[in-house]
Amino acid sequence: MTAPAKRDTQPSKEGVALIVGGGPGISSSCARLFAKNGMCVGVAARNPDKSVLQNLEKTHGVRRYACDASEPGAVELLFENVVRDLGTPTLVVHNIDGRVPGIFRKGITEADPSMAFDTLRNSAFSAFLVGRQAARLMRENKPNASGTRGTIIFTNASAAVVIHQAVPLQWHAMPSPDSLKAWRGN
Repeated sequence: MTAPAKRDTQPSKEGVALIVGGGPGISSSCARLFAKNGMCVGVAARNPDKSVLQNLEKTHGVRRYACDASEPGAVELLFENVVRDLGTPTLVVHNIDGRVPGIFRKGITEADPSMAFDTLRNSAFSAFLVGRQAARLMRENKPNASGTRGTIIFTNASAAVVIHQAVPLQWHAMPSPDSLKAWRGN
């Protein structure tokens, strides 16, 4: 990985965004949007040399970082590097699906427990680690005009997919009042 020119460590006027879980979908869309709106953007992935991430670096100045977000030390090092290179994040997006290949298309009765554990470590545990580190740093941010010190977004939908596959009737985590009335028959 070729390191881009070092930026001023002062955060941009619009803030610093860090996306953990870099790929071609949501992560890339967020990176482009944040960069176009004047933010300094970093993207972390186990493999930061993915062509889509290299392209984001070339076309939008996005900084790439290597990180296995299921490892506490790696998450701490990631945030240290981002603060050093870009400034303290004001926006952190955790966008890690986390499912291991062997668990795809398996029902709850067919999934191997070790694969389920690995999926939880990659998704839910990594979300905890990233959120925890982001919150620790954001506490020190100066409040913006709205009084907030930062935003943390968790996009992980793998839990919803597993719930849908295992218990189809539980698909809607937050049913609307109308759907509850219909379900109850009122």
